[in-house]
Amino acid sequence: MKEKTRNLIFGCISVFGGILIHFAYGFFYSTANLVPYMMGYTITYVDPHVSPTLSIWLSALALAMEGVAMPFGGVTAKRFGCRIVVAASCLLDRQFTNPEVLDRVPVAFLILGGIVSAIHVVGFCLLRAKPIQSAHNSELEMTVRNRIHSDHNAFIVDREFTEEEPRILRLCGKCFQSIMDIAPNKTTKQEVNVPPKQLLRHIDFYLLWFVMFCDIIPITIITSVYKLFGQQLINDDQFLSIVATLSSVFNAGGRIAWGGTVDRLSFKIPMTIMHIIWAVVLLSFPHIGGLTGDSLKAVYAIWVFVLHFSLSGVFTIQPAATGVVFGPLNMAVNYGCVFSAFAVGSILCGIISTVITNENAYVLQFTSCGCICIVGLFASFWIEDRKISPRYRAYNFCAAACPTLRVGYCDPDAIEVILEDEE
Repeated sequence: MKEKTRNLIFGCISVFGGILIHFAYGFFYSTANLVPYMMGYTITYVDPHVSPTLSIWLSALALAMEGVAMPFGGVTAKRFGCRIVVAASCLLDRQFTNPEVLDRVPVAFLILGGIVSAIHVVGFCLLRAKPIQSAHNSELEMTVRNRIHSDHNAFIVDREFTEEEPRILRLCGKCFQSIMDIAPNKTTKQEVNVPPKQLLRHIDFYLLWFVMFCDIIPITIITSVYKLFGQQLINDDQFLSIVATLSSVFNAGGRIAWGGTVDRLSFKIPMTIMHIIWAVVLLSFPHIGGLTGDSLKAVYAIWVFVLHFSLSGVFTIQPAATGVVFGPLNMAVNYGCVFSAFAVGSILCGIISTVITNENAYVLQFTSCGCICIVGLFASFWIEDRKISPRYRAYNFCAAACPTLRVGYCDPDAIEVILEDEE
């Protein structure tokens, strides 16, 4: 079997294994669908005085632990590989098997837990490490790199090939060589790869962290209370459950759609669009109660679908933004540091939501989330997008501020200076 075909097969197997892992963890987004049943069970069998507002902690604590664990996962993956991280996660999921707890868990949840554990095992077994290049390809690549680094205008020429070239191609080659000799070498750019210990030196890290902080607050609310809010307006639990189930389709499909948009336009324009859509829907969502009948059901379903479609953009756009701004080399650790905003934002959101005792608590929660999205929108204007198309350079107007605190900045001679890795 050819090496290219072999790598393609192993790559497909690894992608399928990753899909199974994410499929197993997708049950988290069914939390809002199960919250009414969990709170009903708690009020009936545990404590009749429990407030429904405490349900937000089901999402807040889970998201906070994601924010705490993500940086450690990035460091571990960089040092030992992704399979160690996945294996440790699967093993930790199997530790919560206290018999006293299991006796109180409905049988349906135990069956779902068994299915998830089986998917974890299969997905872990399918993951494979990155294939190692053959010695011939590695030697050839190093030869080309050394030749280019030693002389940026060097050409690698095969004498046997040049003897068979038409004269017109030789003439064109000489013309291009002359143009390259005349052109200044100032325009050459190095790839940016910022190590984690240098993140705090750059203003873009604080901006990305703050935008993530703004994003986690509506995520915490959406993943915990939108069905409880729907129960106040619509007396049809089956319909609400169907909407909650279908919202997962928009959550998953939205990641593909946002990913394709990021590949075409880079991250800043999609980030702007996402925050605008999110803010409009969140600000209007608590006021759909003025509708009745089928129109209310239709608008509620559409608004929930759009909320989850926008939510999915966070987990697609933010990793891309981290890679563009700080480079792909330390992507896992750097994104983990940005993701730590989840720990702070989700806990703060849980505390504030618990304190709120207003009768219109849902109106206040969703309106506040919409306003926070607007704040995150304005903060995103100041992030520098280094890969945005020249036709959209106007989006980087605010990013021109504080140039010396950027990852790459321009000196008085307009030569782009890239901060070198000190390691």
